[in-house]
Amino acid sequence: MSIEYAAERLYQSGWQPDDSEIDFAPDGTPLPSVNAVRRAFARAGLTLQLKHTLMFGCHTASWGDGSTAIGTTELEAAVMALAQLREAERFPRDGVEPKAVRPSRKAMTL
Repeated sequence: MSIEYAAERLYQSGWQPDDSEIDFAPDGTPLPSVNAVRRAFARAGLTLQLKHTLMFGCHTASWGDGSTAIGTTELEAAVMALAQLREAERFPRDGVEPKAVRPSRKAMTL
């Protein structure tokens, strides 16, 4: 995954930059800071846990009942987590985030 992909998912969820704490992707795209993401989770009644896993060289964001997002940086993991949270709030399905439907391998070869 990349920060660009996480940003795209966040913007697809309807997020727009405001006057709160803003950080920037390497390409200049405005993103919420890690602290702003933590506050968004707190407003939703959830605690966002961010952990750096040195062994795998990644950062993990976890919240709720085992939901996770992984990124190469803390910001990337936090932004992806917020995108997932916003998607779940927009499209609730028995408390489970909707999954993207991918075409089958057979459909791709036709």
